[in-house]
Amino acid sequence: MAATGSASLQPAAWQPASHDGGGTVDWPSVEQQCDAQGCWPRLFIVGTQKGATTSLFGALHLEGAVCGTVMSEAVAQAASSIAGFSAKEAHIFDLSDSTWSALAKQPWMYRSLYRVQDCPQRTFLDATPRYIRDPAAPARMMELMPASWVPQLRVVLTIREPIARDLSWFNHKLNRAMYQQSKSGTPLTGHDFCSLSDGSNQDGYPTYEGEVMCRKQEMDNCLNSRGERLNEGEGEGTPQNLSKSHAHMAPRDAEQLGDYGECVEAIWHNKRMPTRSDARSSESLSSWEPPLLAWGLYLPQIRAWTRRILRSQLLVLDFDRLVARPDDVLPRVTSFMGLPALQKNELPHENEQPYARKVDVISCDTAQALHGVFGEWNDRLALALREDVERSNAPPQEPLFEGFNTTVPCENEEHVWLAEQQQEKAEWKEKASLHERAPPSYFV
Repeated sequence: MAATGSASLQPAAWQPASHDGGGTVDWPSVEQQCDAQGCWPRLFIVGTQKGATTSLFGALHLEGAVCGTVMSEAVAQAASSIAGFSAKEAHIFDLSDSTWSALAKQPWMYRSLYRVQDCPQRTFLDATPRYIRDPAAPARMMELMPASWVPQLRVVLTIREPIARDLSWFNHKLNRAMYQQSKSGTPLTGHDFCSLSDGSNQDGYPTYEGEVMCRKQEMDNCLNSRGERLNEGEGEGTPQNLSKSHAHMAPRDAEQLGDYGECVEAIWHNKRMPTRSDARSSESLSSWEPPLLAWGLYLPQIRAWTRRILRSQLLVLDFDRLVARPDDVLPRVTSFMGLPALQKNELPHENEQPYARKVDVISCDTAQALHGVFGEWNDRLALALREDVERSNAPPQEPLFEGFNTTVPCENEEHVWLAEQQQEKAEWKEKASLHERAPPSYFV
């Protein structure tokens, strides 16, 4: 099994940082945070993707409580390959190896994205949800920032029931791919969806069940790589795509990996196992991406961060509680971040356009396969988070996590809603909503 003994995410020798719970009384001085080239951001939202990170950023940003990122000319020239950059997402700690190597030698470039003239209150927030699933991100953050600044960091992570998160990500990715397809005229490929790699889908569209089974095979490959030793100096047993310079990071061999979580622990400890796309890769260790289903195993990801920062600097929030009770959760966030209270503790309403094809009910075979991947590790996560709260290792603002209480419905076969059906449903819901809000004479 992956973890023995205490479930706590906080090393026993560390002591939690103090929190006064209010305002910006203890906000660092300008001299601590900034120089002529820019400022270090103090606040981070590191994930998870499809976990309401955009809504959380919007709630803080719309009221002016935080400032986002403003691209500088120097970074634009040095990192032209940055994908997804926005006021919300800097995408610095998840850069490709070559681009990161250049930026790491010039830390002022990151500071140049956050300038006092753009935000006099200096409440800079980097909300890049990919950071939580990039094994290199926490180490890179510590590498770039001065040690004296690290204790100032406040990091927020929202976690979402893994099956619901994965399904939402699939629908989002498929909708985005179909939009690109409509512009280019090229069919979807196995590069976009691994279940399409064998050409078995006659209509050219992936099913969620097919994607899950394909992605589960990636996780199974992690367990079944019994002949591929990760121990330093074992020659043939070391995967070809694991460079010798990193071999010493991997003292454990594949035969000792007992479950999916063990494989992910190996990944987030920089002891990576090969995945489907790694077979002919010559990229160095930190540029590899974990298997997609590994994104929903949160405990190893959280551990990667609590090896770099105090557990009291990491606020873990449940997506469902955030969405259902923003009036409870947002004050916790502002208190944790050292920000003034918001006037409206509401999440921005997002008018999501109907997807061209949206899966809303999955097959029960799919549900069973995913429960096999996530079930035990969801229980371990709840135990570890509870222990951190009970031991006062977690921030005092962190609510007790009782476990995920949402489920994605399943039937014999998955349901795909086409855009026309979704539009009709949206119009019906809007009419029903108007009827509830309007006086009786409105529809006369």
